[in-house]
Amino acid sequence: MTSDLEAEVIFTDEELLLMGVYARNYNLPQHTDLASALMLVALMGGYVNRMHDPPPRYEIMWRGYASLQMRAIAYEELGTIYDLVERPPP
Repeated sequence: MTSDLEAEVIFTDEELLLMGVYARNYNLPQHTDLASALMLVALMGGYVNRMHDPPPRYEIMWRGYASLQMRAIAYEELGTIYDLVERPPP
């Protein structure tokens, strides 16, 4: 099952960092393994995780992963801008 695997199998370090920030901002549990990381992606996609809800389907997972990717791109671009401000090009 997915709970036996680490989240690093699928997600990059930056994605895991941003998922941790998202979890803290919305008072969600931090990811500890792949299953909890995938649940966090589902929550980012709009999954409510109520007791009688079915498991998240592909559309919710797609929305969550798209949201995570947009955050990762913004994080990377802001890092690039910060580097340019701190060290202007010659």
